[in-house]
Amino acid sequence: MEAKLIELLKDGPREQAVVLAEVTRETGAKERTIREAKARLNIEQVWEGRTSMWALPTQAADDEESAA
Repeated sequence: MEAKLIELLKDGPREQAVVLAEVTRETGAKERTIREAKARLNIEQVWEGRTSMWALPTQAADDEESAA
């Protein structure tokens, strides 16, 4: 499941709901299990307006620096 999360997020932040749905569909994992994997991988939650996005740690830092 960690590999699927990395695959989905390697090209940049993605909407949380989309990531959860995609991982659930492909692996059958429950939301809690996915969130535990998110914590193990240090995946960051980034807000774009009112939309929750997930990003790999280096992507979240890069996005914050470019916004400043």
